[in-house]
Amino acid sequence: MMFAIPKLGYKFAGFVSIEDELKRTGDIGSLNELPSIIRNNDIKDVVIATDEKYQELIIKTLNLCSNLDVSVKIVPEVYEIVSGMVKTEQVHGIPLVEVKTELLPFTSKLVKRIGDLFGAFLVLAVSLPFMIIYIPLYKITSGGKIFLVEEKTGRGGREFRNLKLNVPSNAFGRLLMRIWFNEIPQCINIIMNDMSFVGPEPETKINVERLIKEIPFYSRRLRVKPGITGWARVKRKLYGEDMDAKKMLQYDFYYIENMNLMLDIKIILNTFIIISSFKG
Repeated sequence: MMFAIPKLGYKFAGFVSIEDELKRTGDIGSLNELPSIIRNNDIKDVVIATDEKYQELIIKTLNLCSNLDVSVKIVPEVYEIVSGMVKTEQVHGIPLVEVKTELLPFTSKLVKRIGDLFGAFLVLAVSLPFMIIYIPLYKITSGGKIFLVEEKTGRGGREFRNLKLNVPSNAFGRLLMRIWFNEIPQCINIIMNDMSFVGPEPETKINVERLIKEIPFYSRRLRVKPGITGWARVKRKLYGEDMDAKKMLQYDFYYIENMNLMLDIKIILNTFIIISSFKG
């Protein structure tokens, strides 16, 4: 913490340098040592305060603190404050922006996981009679593989085999895709804990590696499990927004920074509207 304000309950622990070679007298360590500094000194708050806004510094600090019980705050630029671009809190007259390192509390994670499991088993049970009819019919008419299996990247960069149904390339197949029939096997991915019902769309390893190089903060997207549906997909399908990859990423980050159970419910309800109106 960068403040020594006993009245507000803050006790200054020390400064951390960006690099080892930039250490000054009195610094308690470098940025690479931040996790051990936090643990050894029982740090509860980390403040990022630089003369200029270094994007890579912010992302690296967030990643280092992501699995620690610590709050990360950033000193915003003056323009951001006066323009209302960011919501700040005041600590002894100093404006700070708090960035969540723990995206969901444990109880919400547990409820989300239970809801995912219940929903996945329910969807599989309800769709089973239709699958019994569709699978042999597709095999007879098309002769191809029943499942489309792709290697995708999930939470923490872990790869998994993403499952979807193959559908015929005709009007009937397009209809099945509009009602998300081909997405049903992803419920198996949910049961295997590779995916959730709600989250960013899963990406291939090649795309993830490319986007991490192009967008330094992209790695934060890997903090959550990918989803069958998500905020970006709902906005694109339901409201017909023309989105490029960057725009969809903005919606993904909105979801990540604001994720809660009510937002998940809102996204799922909107997804039902998309499916029932054949906009999928």
